[in-house]
Amino acid sequence: MQAHPLIPPLIAPGCWPQATDEDKRNGLLQLRQQRYIQAGMESCVSKGIIAYGVGFGFGMLLSLFSFGMAYDNPFGRPVDGKEVHWKQVLKGGLRSAVSQGKSFGAIGGAYSVCECIVESYRGKHDTSSAVGGGILAGALLARNNGSKAMLLGGLGFGGFSWAIEHFWIQRPPADDDSGFFVC
Repeated sequence: MQAHPLIPPLIAPGCWPQATDEDKRNGLLQLRQQRYIQAGMESCVSKGIIAYGVGFGFGMLLSLFSFGMAYDNPFGRPVDGKEVHWKQVLKGGLRSAVSQGKSFGAIGGAYSVCECIVESYRGKHDTSSAVGGGILAGALLARNNGSKAMLLGGLGFGGFSWAIEHFWIQRPPADDDSGFFVC
């Protein structure tokens, strides 16, 4: 039986016929590099950095969109007795976009890292990990405003995380441990 021409054969690196020692070394080097990249992508730090970057970009886009809707016609119309120059308007919009991008990035990064830490501690990915990560992230983001704000922030963020996990994320049903095995 011949394999499909578009599907690569499932052969371990270096085990194909006519493999030289250099081919075997290169195959093992490639496997090692893949494992390093996978371990890096599964680390909490890289997840936090990626979430911060995506949150920053989304926050900037949202702010620029709302900035475009904020002014009816700012050019040539006096504000506080002065005429507004277009450079001032654009600088203010960019300043606002960067500020909102930082806020969205901080929220996304904090939640991502906290959820990853809870998942790593518990050893599984489920709704409880998301809620625990939300509680930690909410408390972390409200830490400068006192203990009551940390409590309310944690409960609010945890409740929001639960709602997202419960209503939007479709998870497969849990395996039952009834002793019935399908081979």
